[in-house]
Amino acid sequence: MNRDFQFILPVGLLSEDGKLHRTGRMRLATALDEIEIHSDERMLSSERYHDILLFSRVISAIGDLSPVTAELIEGLFEVDFRYLQSLYMERNGQLPYEIESTCPQCQGRNRVNLAEVYSNLEFYFAKDAKSP
Repeated sequence: MNRDFQFILPVGLLSEDGKLHRTGRMRLATALDEIEIHSDERMLSSERYHDILLFSRVISAIGDLSPVTAELIEGLFEVDFRYLQSLYMERNGQLPYEIESTCPQCQGRNRVNLAEVYSNLEFYFAKDAKSP
């Protein structure tokens, strides 16, 4: 069983020197990871700190940034944070890799691969993109 895996962030983490880091490595979480983060005082201030602290334990590197601290995770763009949440849940058996959805226009049923949803978000950054 592969306990660690690579990922590519949809947007990337911008470091203080202006470099964009998109690739990273994450390992499967252990029961101890979950237990130990609950003793951190930041957990009392916000539920979101659960995932921030957990990611700082299970992500070993983002680009050439290592170790990954809670402060680095706080600097992620929201789309990258949500991507990591989905990836974490899928790899740790908490989320199916594919979901079934219904098109709101034609009512057609589709299977959506969650990893592909975040694989290419370049359209968000297109200069001539029109707002909906």
